[in-house]
Amino acid sequence: ALWMQRPGDAPYIGVLQTASQTVTAGRAERIAQILVDEGQQVEAGEPLFVLSDAQLDNARAGALRKVEQLEAELSQAQARAVVELEWRLDELDQDLFDAKLKSARCLQDKLAHEVSRIAHQELINRLDKAEREGSAIGQIRQIGQDKSDPVDNQARMDVLLKVHEAENSIEVAKAQIEMCDRRVKELEKLKAELPEKVRLSMGIHVVEARLAEARDRLERLQESKADLTLRAAQHGTIGIINRQACDSVSSVAPLVEILDNEHQFLAVNIPSTDIDKFAVGNEIDLEFPNGVHREGRVVK
Repeated sequence: ALWMQRPGDAPYIGVLQTASQTVTAGRAERIAQILVDEGQQVEAGEPLFVLSDAQLDNARAGALRKVEQLEAELSQAQARAVVELEWRLDELDQDLFDAKLKSARCLQDKLAHEVSRIAHQELINRLDKAEREGSAIGQIRQIGQDKSDPVDNQARMDVLLKVHEAENSIEVAKAQIEMCDRRVKELEKLKAELPEKVRLSMGIHVVEARLAEARDRLERLQESKADLTLRAAQHGTIGIINRQACDSVSSVAPLVEILDNEHQFLAVNIPSTDIDKFAVGNEIDLEFPNGVHREGRVVK
């Protein structure tokens, strides 16, 4: 007890008290752990108690098993996709090689036919030139014969046929080259799209979506579990702990008080007849049992 007095007045007995915060469970649960001891100094936010929620623990364990199951399922699907992709890429690469090789051969044929056409066209040009210029034999033929030599006409016809044959072969080779080029583009597009198509065929997207949903649920349950940890709202000293581990508590049952030793005050019982002597803000003399004197002020 402390003594509180004003000069010239009778002393009044006061009791030193400390501001405190009462910690309650906030929910009807069981105490799983007590993390502090009586008299221990704690800071704001420091954990004090851990509550146990059997239903939440079961839900969390089930969600964790689901996540682990889906992770294993995803790993298996990804492994199958790798094997499938490698196999199909090998096939596509072979098809691409064959298409490019065929295109190269067609190009080679086209060049050969172009050379043949040029050579036969040049031969026709030479025949035409010789016919225009005429030769001694040609002049004699023109005087003595009414018709041209059928052998020369047949040779010219054969050369013309060779030219037309070469031109047709060139057009065919060009069409084949265009077909090969289109095939190469189609195969390259399919090769670029193949990884995604394999993922779809293996159901990887579906498993990933289910796994993301399961992880989200587990995270929410983890956050709910974090709510089961009761923390100090202020700095202070742990008072008497009213419960033990494994005790069941109600939502409003006091578990412990945190004493704020930095904000102590005197509570004084003053008769109603003298209450007007203690207005808020008045300064008073304080005398402690050990003879220590202090000054105080009425605050309430």
